[in-house]
Amino acid sequence: MSLANKIKRKLFQKAKEKIQSDRSPQGVQFTIGEICDKLHVPLPDEFADREDQVVTDAVISTRIAPAGSAFMDPTTRAKKLTIDIKAANKQKLAVIFADRKAFEQVTEVEPEMPVILLDDCPQQIYDFFRPYRDKYPGKVVTITGSVGKTTTRIYMGNILKKHARSYVNEANKNSRHSIMDNVLKKMDSKYQYYVQEVGATSVGTIEADAYVLHPDIAVVTNIKEHHISAYGSIENVFYDKMQLVEQLNDGGVAVVNFDDERLASYDYKCRVVSFGIETDKEVDYRAVNIVSHEDQLEMDVQSKDGTVHLKANLDGEYNAYNLLAAFAVGKLAGANEKDMVQVIRDTKMTGTRQNMTSYSSHKFFMDCYNVAFETILNSVDIISKVKPEGDGRVIAIVGAENKLGDVREEKTRELGVELAKAKVDQIVCFGTSKTTNGALNRFGDAKLLYETIKENGFENVILIDSFREMNKFLRQSVKKNDVILFKCITYLHLETAVDKVFGTTYCLKSKRVRDNIEMQEMDGFEGFIIKDMRDALITKADESRLKARQLEL
Repeated sequence: MSLANKIKRKLFQKAKEKIQSDRSPQGVQFTIGEICDKLHVPLPDEFADREDQVVTDAVISTRIAPAGSAFMDPTTRAKKLTIDIKAANKQKLAVIFADRKAFEQVTEVEPEMPVILLDDCPQQIYDFFRPYRDKYPGKVVTITGSVGKTTTRIYMGNILKKHARSYVNEANKNSRHSIMDNVLKKMDSKYQYYVQEVGATSVGTIEADAYVLHPDIAVVTNIKEHHISAYGSIENVFYDKMQLVEQLNDGGVAVVNFDDERLASYDYKCRVVSFGIETDKEVDYRAVNIVSHEDQLEMDVQSKDGTVHLKANLDGEYNAYNLLAAFAVGKLAGANEKDMVQVIRDTKMTGTRQNMTSYSSHKFFMDCYNVAFETILNSVDIISKVKPEGDGRVIAIVGAENKLGDVREEKTRELGVELAKAKVDQIVCFGTSKTTNGALNRFGDAKLLYETIKENGFENVILIDSFREMNKFLRQSVKKNDVILFKCITYLHLETAVDKVFGTTYCLKSKRVRDNIEMQEMDGFEGFIIKDMRDALITKADESRLKARQLEL
């Protein structure tokens, strides 16, 4: 076996172990009767024999619900509850706690497990989780914002881990169901700090998260129009994200970006630690002398304590905001400045987030998660400054911004006008061939982006709207010494196309992809079926079964 195959097999074995770890129940040791008590709802007489039944987990989403678990569904919509019941039946869950009015309207499906009805459903469910936060003795740190959340969380988390025992939420576990799951299972007294990134999905989601998390420190990176399709207006986005500040614990601190005018002018009722670069307002931490070049970002941080020089394995001046926020929280926690400087210098982005890496004769900048307007332009700006070797080219593979709702056409055209000015050799617009509003909202309008770029004078731009065509492009058009940006929404699974063509392993860093890997055994072979890659990896052959199969043939 070649060394490359040995390495790949080892990586897949690690992925297999991670899959098993992710999917194995983390026992919460509840009975159905105990959950009813915590929800303040009586157990109906018809389910009296289930009172002492132990459940394997307690969750608010079927996405993370193992068989035999208790599903506490906060939805108040009958259509959504119908979908959830179908999933619960398929996954063989033990019990459902659901909204009474919504359940009375469900007619398309019959639940195959007890359904216990709640009159104040969402609040009762959030009240189930809140006591686990209240008994946690450490400090809860939350991060939200339109862009920059994950980068800030990574640097901040590494600083706090160096300073004290800290739990930092893994991967992209920033949605409501992941947050509630973490509160239940990860708020352990052994941790002095609990760090949680908080994402936005629709009006009221962060408000519910804030009620349960009740943070001691709330970081807000910025407020932009991303996610406006779900919220209806930027004012609604702002209101929901600021609930983490409004629901701070007594003595809590808001760490906010004063270059964002909405954040700078907000009427805070708590202590504020501010950071910024361009604002005329006085701030606690200001970045100056910012120098960004290939793979490196350097800057000086000015504060009342003096000036500290930071150097990070990042590119792009916009990342200065993320480092400022992380540094400010480190100072609040009492972390040693020298330790913070070293942690920031040592941290390296991996996987599909701001990951500049060399592979064979190519240089890849993989940044496939968020596609907000600013992050797309920033990524293209970074790649445009990389000088290829030999006759290599700079190619920007980009997707359009998604979740824009009624302003989709306006913002996509605006992005196209800006991308037409890019100093790159080729632009590839990658998206979906579907033209429904739902698909364009989820994936972005790559066709309109392509047309706008071309209309504004950038000739070497093409449109790719299928996984198959992307594979073909990467195989046939990418040449030696090319520098390539991969900047698309995660739903397009661009990293799996890169893995398939170049033999890289970006997909193994993604929980979404790991969840799509199935271990199967067939005709004497054991291996992984990777749905997104339309591929399989055989890891073990059973000789006796193979011989039997040969005899059959």
